[in-house]
Parts: sequence; C-alpha cells; structure tokens
Amino acid sequence: MTSAITSIPDEYLCPITREMMINPVILIEDGYSYEESFIQSWLQNHNRSPMTNNELTNRTYVPNRALKSLINDFISQKQILSHSLTEEFLSFKICTKPIISDWKNRPKIRIRLTLLGSSAIGKTVLAQCLKYGRWPQTMTLPTSTIGSDILFYYLDKLFRNEYVVAIQLNDPPGQEQFESVTNHFFRECHGALLLADTTRLETLDRLEKFWYPKLEKFGMDHFQSVLVCTKMDLFEKEDIKYRELFLQRSQQFAFAHQMPIVNISAYRGDNIEYLFKQLIIRIMENDILINDLINQAISSQKLNIIQQQVIPVIHISEKQKSKFTCCN
Repeated sequence: MTSAITSIPDEYLCPITREMMINPVILIEDGYSYEESFIQSWLQNHNRSPMTNNELTNRTYVPNRALKSLINDFISQKQILSHSLTEEFLSFKICTKPIISDWKNRPKIRIRLTLLGSSAIGKTVLAQCLKYGRWPQTMTLPTSTIGSDILFYYLDKLFRNEYVVAIQLNDPPGQEQFESVTNHFFRECHGALLLADTTRLETLDRLEKFWYPKLEKFGMDHFQSVLVCTKMDLFEKEDIKYRELFLQRSQQFAFAHQMPIVNISAYRGDNIEYLFKQLIIRIMENDILINDLINQAISSQKLNIIQQQVIPVIHISEKQKSKFTCCN
C-alpha cells in the first residue's frame, strides 16, 4: 500500500540542486529558471548552460517574479496532494493505445485539454509530439489546422485504483474566422495550454488580448492553465535584447494570471511529456474539478448499465396472438 506524499511541482525545483527555489531567476541565454545563488556559483566555474550544454555568449539573468509568486503561494497555502494521488499513481505514463481490456467496465474520467493560440504556432506539432516524444524527422510539418483535430490518450494507471483516466486533447484552428468553433472547446475545457511562439512576440500579444479573455469569458469557472513557450531551440538563436523582452513579457502575463510557464522544443523533445503530466496533475489536485469529473464518470457508467440491460422477450403463442387480432 502506497502512502500520500507532498507534491512539489517540478517547475518549482532548481534544475541544478532539485530543491525548491526561493529566489528564482531566468538565465536569458537558455530561458530556464534557476535558484539565484546556485546559478551564480555555476557561472563562476562553467561557460555552458546547465540544461542545454550550449556555450553561453551572455550570462545575464533576470528575476522570475511570476514563478516566485507561485512558489510563495504554494508555501503559504501548504498545498499537498490529495490522498488519492499516491506515489504509484504519480508514476503514470500517457499512452496512445486503448485501455486495458480488464478496465472496460470501469468508470471513466474524461479530462479535456485544449491547445489555444495563433495560427502556425505549433499546436498540431505539440499534439503529435505527445505521441512520439518529439517531432519525427521523417514527417513533414503540418499546414495550419482548418478544422478541429481531436486526439485521445489514456493513463496507464487507475485513479484511486478505480477510475480509468482518458485524455481528450483538442486542437482547434487558430484563425479568427473559426471563432465560433473554438468557443465550443472553451466551454468544456478542464485544462488550457496557452501557446506562445518564442520567435514571434505578437503571438504572446494575442494570448493577452484575445485567447485568454475568451477563455475566461466562455470557459469553466475552475479551469487550469499553463503558458507554453514553444520553439526554444530557435529562441536560443535570437538577439539577446529580444530574448530579454520576450521573457519579461511572458513573466508578466503568467504572473497576472497565476499560471506556470513551461518552455518546450518539439524539435528536441524538451519538456513535452512533463508539460502534459503537470497539467493533468494540477487538474486532479483541484477538488472541484476532480469531484465533478468523478460524478460524471459514475453517472455515465450507470447510464451505460441501463442501456445494456436486455429487455425480456415475451413469446406469444399463435392462439394468444389470435386474441389480439381485429377480426376476433
């Protein structure tokens, strides 16, 4: 039997020491956050990024105020995992194959995640990377999504040793002319992945002025969200002043809406599975969301049982049939 553990989100841990950060800073060259004192020590003895191993041409770092605020809230509220999120469950993997046949008749929790952001920002690539781990070199990059793509995944662990967990990943089009289609996904979104292309500052503007306001207006009351900064492999090649500006703006947005930031690279496969696992865990830690999902799972299972019940067939003899004919 496993015991409940205190969960510290991975983004709150310094990647050098794996300890919770107190004064997180962003190293502009690689875009990662570190505990200030430890990155100072690292830079005194190294000339490469701790995360990418690329040579550093600039050692500037800036305070990560958004992350510090989230860490302070985490500490002050003494957030701990629900008793249902055990060590065993937290080792789950996200799978594309159908659920285990023995689970067929178990109640199913359906978590709906939605990718939101401008056109040509990498939403479809990210959705496929969850399947492959990174974008396969042999596959051509997709064109802009015209319709809405929906992908399904499953966790390989039962929640509370009872509930199957299915993940519905919605990839709606990013063009404004499909706004009415996208509104549908807002209304049923448990977790939103808000994508900003690190090489296009205007995509962050669109999150601030269009996508997030729409999500707040039409979305659920207790949805979870994360700011996803894409194309970090290209961002590292940008001008230092542009990188400083983008990091500052992304921090301001995340801080204003109290959401974590995850930097990813589909090309290298950086943080893809981590991103989805963290959002799923955040949803399951939200008592209101998870209780609603459980109630829906139980109701759906009861309805399926009723529909599967066989109505008894009454056999009527020829003599009995004659009693009901209009000629008698």
